[in-house]
Amino acid sequence: MKIKKGMPVNTRTSNRKRIFYFRGTIAVIGWAALVAQFTLSAFDVSDINTYNPLGALNNFSYYTVQTSIFALLYFSLKLRRSSEGEKSFSGWITSFPVKTALTAYTCVTGIVFGLMLAPYMEKQIWYISVVVIILHYVLPLALILDWIIEPAGRKLKSIHAGLFLLYPVAYAVFTTVFGSVTGWHPYPMIAIDVLGPVQAIRNYLILLAFSLFLYMIFFFCARLKKKQPEEAQDPE
Repeated sequence: MKIKKGMPVNTRTSNRKRIFYFRGTIAVIGWAALVAQFTLSAFDVSDINTYNPLGALNNFSYYTVQTSIFALLYFSLKLRRSSEGEKSFSGWITSFPVKTALTAYTCVTGIVFGLMLAPYMEKQIWYISVVVIILHYVLPLALILDWIIEPAGRKLKSIHAGLFLLYPVAYAVFTTVFGSVTGWHPYPMIAIDVLGPVQAIRNYLILLAFSLFLYMIFFFCARLKKKQPEEAQDPE
């Protein structure tokens, strides 16, 4: 977290504790929402005795669920310091380049859901609505706030923008194959069996371009963060 030069040690410790409790709270709420998401999808809400294991399996094809899992791993692993550096999984997923990518991924989730999907959703039972709000809005906003309050770590390079695209492209391939095999698509705007390959690919490219646009906003903001004087940052 950024601190003022000469800030008392007690104040710095207090700030670290606030960040720790913030991340811990988001981790608990987020994991609870994910568990609820899988549980609710495995059962018919109108008949709790009707079990549908494919419903839970289909959840893994949602971009929201996949990015939420990665984001919650970040918040959970960030609660402890790793001495192994970026060579370990915990060090890698909590590194600044990966954190920046996760922030952009979840922003795509919130914006696309809010503009393209939410207006057409039927009114849900309150507890389903709570899960939807946490995964689509609370988690992205929490990552943005976490990204802002923590000083930039390793400098972002142009190669990171290229690496950022690997996951969205891999997701496009995965969901296309998954939909072709199961006949079930997580999102109507990329349902290739319904829209046809041309329209589906066009929509994929639009979403990919939008994702890259959001990432580049964070990318350039991160370069500005890197230029902040060292005495204004919280020392390790």
